[in-house]
Amino acid sequence: MLHAFCKVRFASTVPHQTAAKRPFELKQLYTDPDLIGRGLGAQLMDWALAQARAVNADELQLTVYADNPDAQRFYARYGLEKVADITFAVGDHIDPEIVMAVRL
Repeated sequence: MLHAFCKVRFASTVPHQTAAKRPFELKQLYTDPDLIGRGLGAQLMDWALAQARAVNADELQLTVYADNPDAQRFYARYGLEKVADITFAVGDHIDPEIVMAVRL
């Protein structure tokens, strides 16, 4: 049974919004809603940051749904800050998202 997972990219596909030369992307980080608050997300975030540092990335970047303040607060605890507003197409629907980043 899957309780949490994290997907990363060693070369970021986030729309270029910063001066980073070697950005690392956190593509997805999900925890089973019944298990939020038990440290699984924190363990995965620590792992993602360690992976970024291991490949000498100069920044960790991600996008997050603009209407998900809980996720934004979670990432802010790791020093990520909003750097841009973007949109993401889901079929014919356009979702508002934000780009968050932290220098490493």
